[in-house]
Amino acid sequence: MKSNLKILDIGCGDGSFLKGLRKAGLDGIFIGIDISFNLINKAHDNVIDHGIYLLVTDGFNLPFNQKEKFDLIHIDSVLHHLIGKTRYHSLELSEKLLKIINSALSPNGLIIVEEMYYNSRLLPFFTSSFVFYALRAMNASKIDLSRIRSEVKPGLEVSFFYEQQLKDILNKYGDVEILSKIPSKISNLEKILLLKERGHISYLVKTY
Repeated sequence: MKSNLKILDIGCGDGSFLKGLRKAGLDGIFIGIDISFNLINKAHDNVIDHGIYLLVTDGFNLPFNQKEKFDLIHIDSVLHHLIGKTRYHSLELSEKLLKIINSALSPNGLIIVEEMYYNSRLLPFFTSSFVFYALRAMNASKIDLSRIRSEVKPGLEVSFFYEQQLKDILNKYGDVEILSKIPSKISNLEKILLLKERGHISYLVKTY
């Protein structure tokens, strides 16, 4: 890989991804963005003296000149938090962001997408839609399930992808390969929802 890379991390969190690249010996301009002031503050503490620039903004409003291009753009656990009025609208937001990312890449640039995923035993789109609308209904009814499932926080809304769905979306931008796939334990509640597998998956997209 060439030197003097330009790398953008969307949803950079505490900056660990960019810090890891710097520790691996990569050189260039590294920029991390996140919509959370608290996370950007943590990232400032985490990557101090590592030559990484951090900004509070989101991927839909990249604060760069359109001529500015990046060799690598990394996005981790952002797409499933893009919530529209409907499940379909949420998917449109994900595709809109990916188009913006693709337009910000240099020729033959790379995209790394890390996301939650699931595989269902039956009708995977129905499963994701059920979770989407069930969470919305619970929030509207002010039902708190956090005592039963700690990760189900009040106000939580998600638009999860099943594995093949996410791969099909990314295939529009280049050749896709799986970098890592880490399944998680399936709970009894998730089994009732016909989940076969869920976890964290990382894709590498080699753009056309």
